[in-house]
Amino acid sequence: MNILIVEDDFIIAKHLQFLLNGFGYEANDIATDYTTAIEILQSKVFHLAVLDINLNGYQTGIDLADYIRENFRIPFLFLSAHEDIAVVNAALQAAPHAFLQKPFQKITVYTAVKLALKNYRLAALAGETTSEEKEDTTVIKDALFIKEKHMFTKILLTDILYIRSDDNYLELHTTKKEIYDPRNA
Repeated sequence: MNILIVEDDFIIAKHLQFLLNGFGYEANDIATDYTTAIEILQSKVFHLAVLDINLNGYQTGIDLADYIRENFRIPFLFLSAHEDIAVVNAALQAAPHAFLQKPFQKITVYTAVKLALKNYRLAALAGETTSEEKEDTTVIKDALFIKEKHMFTKILLTDILYIRSDDNYLELHTTKKEIYDPRNA
């Protein structure tokens, strides 16, 4: 699952990228402003966007959320350090699928992403979106995620040479790594 990060603070953006990649997502793209985010969104497919409310430049993350809703129809969540009720109310008018308060912790990032994906799916099922949006964008059909220690590794199905069963365990033999064996993780 490909996630776009739109955050103008480099340290926060890189920390968020590290956490999301650690959860098994692909968060390789970071934009620091509205215009760059639009260019990146137009260049590849994303399944979720994490949007800081205050961005470099005139346009905000709220403006970007409106653009995403009209043009890309993917879930998004807001990221903000603001405790100003007016800002929060303006953000809520954009109908984010989740909200993440800065500073964040690993578990709150995980929860916000899962909540955004679930809320998006529930909205689609409730008929609040078009039929094109009802296709589940949260299911990855061409890969598996294997837990190795505290991280998840994405393995493309096309890379699997064979699977060997050993009692309650499976060993995945792939073209990129000889063996994925949970007993050796």
